[in-house]
Amino acid sequence: MGADFDKYLFVTRHAHRDVTDRLLDNGLSEKGRLQAKALGNYLSKVLRDQTDLKIESSPRLRCQETLQPLCKELRVDAKTNPLLDEKGGGESQSQLDLRILKFIDHWKSGGPRYLVICSHGDWIPDFARLLLQKDQDLNKGGMMEWSVSCYLSCWTTG
Repeated sequence: MGADFDKYLFVTRHAHRDVTDRLLDNGLSEKGRLQAKALGNYLSKVLRDQTDLKIESSPRLRCQETLQPLCKELRVDAKTNPLLDEKGGGESQSQLDLRILKFIDHWKSGGPRYLVICSHGDWIPDFARLLLQKDQDLNKGGMMEWSVSCYLSCWTTG
């Protein structure tokens, strides 16, 4: 998967959420559970033999549930990381950018060689813009792979 010194980041967007009440921190819909399973199957094949691996999630239930199939398959617990949360009410764009920059520093300066994260549709495009000055969005249940040195690929559940 690249040079020995490279670090890899797998950025996932939460799968389709239950939209019964958008004000609630609700979990995934049935469609979302299928997307999460497909994502987990794909990533577990890619990461199966990696030992220096961590999984981090936004505090939101839909992100945690998106990563559950992968965590179960790889027998790795996901850690909640508030830096990955969606833009909060009252949070300015510059505050969100600072939070994302703090996450980028967290990823580049420490941690495992392989990191899988799950975040949101407002966080991910800003992350791509700040990291590589690139416009990039993801469908729900989609994934992008980055290394410290470059953008590698994009995958979607369709």
